[in-house]
Amino acid sequence: MTPQFHKINLRSPDFLDMKYNSARKSENGIDSENKYPKTMNSLIQKTKIHCRQLIEHSRCSKLSFHNWQHTVNVVQNVHEIGAAEKIDNSSLELLVIAAYFHDVGHINGAEGHERISCGYATDFLKENGYRQENIEAIQGIIGATVMPQNPNTELQKVICDADLAHLGKTSFWDQNERLRKEWWDYYKKVFSDRQWVELNIRFFECHDFKTQYAKERFGKRKNRNMAQLKDQLKGLISID
Repeated sequence: MTPQFHKINLRSPDFLDMKYNSARKSENGIDSENKYPKTMNSLIQKTKIHCRQLIEHSRCSKLSFHNWQHTVNVVQNVHEIGAAEKIDNSSLELLVIAAYFHDVGHINGAEGHERISCGYATDFLKENGYRQENIEAIQGIIGATVMPQNPNTELQKVICDADLAHLGKTSFWDQNERLRKEWWDYYKKVFSDRQWVELNIRFFECHDFKTQYAKERFGKRKNRNMAQLKDQLKGLISID
C-alpha cells in the first residue's frame, strides 16, 4: 500500500531567502540570469552543461529531492556562503565545480554516491586538462558531504553548509517532504509520521553549521524548524 504524504506545493517561494539573495546579487557580482560570477571561466559553464545532462538524462530526473534543482540550490548557496567567507575566485571555482558534481553519483543510487560523483568529476576534469592538485581538492570537497559531515578545510566547510542550508530555511518543509517521497519511491523506505519526525529531530540534533556565516544566516531559522518538529512530535505522541 502506498503511504500518504502531505501535499507538496511546488510553487511555494521562500520569500525571505529570495529577497535576501536578490539584495546580494550586485555585491557578489552574480549574473541575474544564471547566478554565476561574471569572472568565472568557460570550464564552469562546461561543467554546468555536463552535469545537467548527466542528471536530467538519468534516473535523477525523476527523483523528488536529489534532482537538478537541488544541484542549482547548492551552487547558489556556495556562491552566497563563499562570498561571505571571502573565498577567493580560484578556490570558488573548485567549490562550484564540486557543487555541480556532488550528487551526480545518484545516477547509480544513493549508497556511496559521493565516491561515484568523484569518479565522474575526475574523468571530466582530466578530459579538460585540469590540474591534478585541483582535481584532488575537488574530490576532497565532494567527499566532505558524506554523512555525518566532517570537513577538514574551509572549502569543505562551505560545501557542507551549502548542501544542508535548507535546514535553516522556510523551504525546509517542502524539501523534507520531497526527500521522504524519494525514499519511498526509489528505496521503499516507509516511515510513520511519528518515525519520520523523530528521524528528523535526531538529524537536527546531530547537525551543526560549519562556517560562521551559515551559523548566523541559517541558525535561527534552523532552531525554529527544530522547535516545530518537536511540537509535531508532541502532537503525534498524544494521538498515539
